[in-house]
Formats: sequence, C-alpha cells, structure tokens
Amino acid sequence: MRLQTLMGNTRRSGIDLRDERGLIAFVAADEADWREYMDVLQDAFGRAGDFPGPGPAVSGPKGPVRIGTPGFEALLSPLLAAHGIRREEYAALWFGAGAVRVWLSAAGSLEQQRRRMGSQSGTGGKRGRVAAADTSRGEEHLHELEKRAAAAEAAAEAGILAWVREKQDAETRLSLYRDRERELRERVRQIEKDGEDAACSGCGRPLGEHAGVVCTVRREEWEVVVQDGRWWRRRRDQLQSRPRRVRQLEQRAAALRAEVAAVSAEVVREAAGMGTEVAAAARRSVGRAIHRKAVALTGGRIAGAFPGLFSDWMEGARGGAGGEEIAVLELATRIAMVELALECGTGPGSAVFSTGLEQLNSEDIPRVLVELADLAGRVPLLVVKVTPQVAAAAPECFDLLLRLEHSPTGRRVRRQKSGLGLIRLR
Repeated sequence: MRLQTLMGNTRRSGIDLRDERGLIAFVAADEADWREYMDVLQDAFGRAGDFPGPGPAVSGPKGPVRIGTPGFEALLSPLLAAHGIRREEYAALWFGAGAVRVWLSAAGSLEQQRRRMGSQSGTGGKRGRVAAADTSRGEEHLHELEKRAAAAEAAAEAGILAWVREKQDAETRLSLYRDRERELRERVRQIEKDGEDAACSGCGRPLGEHAGVVCTVRREEWEVVVQDGRWWRRRRDQLQSRPRRVRQLEQRAAALRAEVAAVSAEVVREAAGMGTEVAAAARRSVGRAIHRKAVALTGGRIAGAFPGLFSDWMEGARGGAGGEEIAVLELATRIAMVELALECGTGPGSAVFSTGLEQLNSEDIPRVLVELADLAGRVPLLVVKVTPQVAAAAPECFDLLLRLEHSPTGRRVRRQKSGLGLIRLR
C-alpha cells in the first residue's frame, strides 16, 4: 500500500504524495496539526469500507483508491490473507496505530511469516522441516479420510432415501388396495341384496339375468385384491425399520466420522505444538531484533538497561512512561517491523512514522535520521513527523520537507526540496 495523499479534516487540507519518493519530513511546530492527519488516516482505515468523508488515498491498479471505501477493502483483504496478519497488525506496521501489544503482535506475525518462508526454501532447521513434514502427512491422511467419510455418508443418505421412497410406495399401494377392496365388497353385497334388480355400475340399468355372473366376477376380483393387499401390508410392515444394508452404511459412515474427528484432533494438536514453538521462537527473535536496533540507535548507551526498559514498555500503554528511552524503543520497534516486512515480502509501499523525534537525546537524533534515510532506500515512501528544530539539524537526510505554515489567510503546506546536492568539478 503506497500512500498517494494525506488528508486533514477539510477538503483543502490534502497533501499530494503521488510523485514523491524517499524520506519525507512533515515539519510542524504544533502536534495538533500532525495529529489531525493521523486521526483522519486511522479513522478511515478503521471504518472498513464505510468512511463517509474526504480521506487519504493509496495507489491502486487503476489509479488512486480512497482509504475507507469498498475499493480499498478489495485491495487490503487479499494482502492480509496472503501474509497471515490481522487488520490491526497491518495498521501498526503501516502507520504505527494501536497499543504496544499490537505492535509486538505485528512484529511476531511478520517474524513467523519470515520463518515459514525460510522453512519452505530449505533454510529452516531440520527439526522444523521434520515437524512440518509430519504435520503435512497428517493433513494428507485427514484429507483422504474426509473424502472416504463423505462418500460413506453420501451412500448412507442414498440408502435412506431409497428406503423412505420404498416405504412410502408400499403405504400408497396398500391404501389403494384397501380402497378397492372396500369398493368391491360393497358392490358384491349390493348385488346379493338386490338380485336382478341391482343396477349396473356402468349404465345404471338393472342387471337382470346377468346379476349372478357379475356378482361372481366381482367376488373373484375382490379375492385377488384382498390377496394383493395382504402382500403389500406385509411389505409395509417389513419396511417400518431400516433395512440391514442401510444400517450397515450408516455404521460405516459413523465409524469414518469418528476416525476423522480423532485424526483431526491429532493434526490440530501437532500444528498447535509446532505453532507454539514457532511463536515462542518468533517472540525471542523479535526481542533480539528490537534490542539490536535500540542499541544501534543510541550508540550502545541503553544496552545494559534494555531488558528492564523493554519489559516496562510492554506492560504499559505506548508512550505512557515518556522520555527519550521510550521514544527510542518505539522507533526501534517500528524500524524492525518494517525491515521484517521487507524480508518476508510484506513490505509496504509506504510507511508513516508519527513518533516525535524531538524526544530523543541530541546525540541519538543523527543516528536515527541516518537509519530512517537508509530504510527509505528500501521503502518507496517514508513519511516522518519532525519539528522545525529536527529538520534544521540534518536537512540533508530528507528528500522533501513539507512545512505546515499558518498565515492570516489560513493554513498551507509549503514544499521544500532537500537532500544531498551534487557538485560537478571541472
């Protein structure tokens, strides 16, 4: 995701970043001016496609896409899924949103992604590859069992449907034969009662001398219907319970379902054990990376104090303790996060550092600016909030200075090219 514009609370407050590259300094004496842009960015990102107002935009395949719109969500969702990071973790990586736990969670997810990539490329440890292979074989066995269980369930369902249809057919046939038997019995009784005066069932005229023959034919037909009806009654009774073959199909499907559940539980346990081991290793690795970065940013000054500082920082809200040490930890963590993202292919097209560099020790500021300038060589666009004093201390580190100025006519952003000059000698 590469930022194309930043937006404040009004439509006229936009900052165009489309053609910019490298380390961009947002120079503002008032923290509220910068916070306005960050609040809009965080609000638009957090609305998940339902942000109503003017907001910042990113580059898309067909041009700018405003953050907080369905189009932005269509870009973000596959990115999160592909790299196994949550939405809040991406916000922490991208512009430093969230609390300390979210930052460290994002760094841990990125480190796990990096380790998975290393394992797949053959650079992971033998133990990890063996565990992954065992898990993979278990998943393949589970997949095969699931296919067999699905086939068995389909066969059982087909058997049940056939049995139900057969039972319903027997019920229908028996009902038809009973109706016909009652009809014929009543007809014979009527002819026996009325004799030659019995009416013909077809034309209604008296049967006369044919009454005896008709009565005999109807009696014989009645006897056949009675016999057939008895057969269908026995058939109906036989089908009241599930046939043996259907019960066998159901038993096989149930056995395979139980086996699937057992194997699935085993695969989950193996994956959880492996995942716990990887997550613990990732946390340790992230801690070491932040430690190395913090020591480098301070020239080794906090090397001995780092464990206690880091522990206190993790337990409190971000920035709650205040001071230059906390500012160093925040910068070290953000830089480590972006570097991890670059290593595992999740590198953002831009990143925003809103941490106040003015809180740093005066000796640390040049080291931090050099580190950020180096990082900007690997990230297309890096936006950093600084005070006028910090910008004046090392303007050569920045490729562009966006100076936020207030005047009687309102607020405006003045663009000032910066960076190292090139001198040609003849």
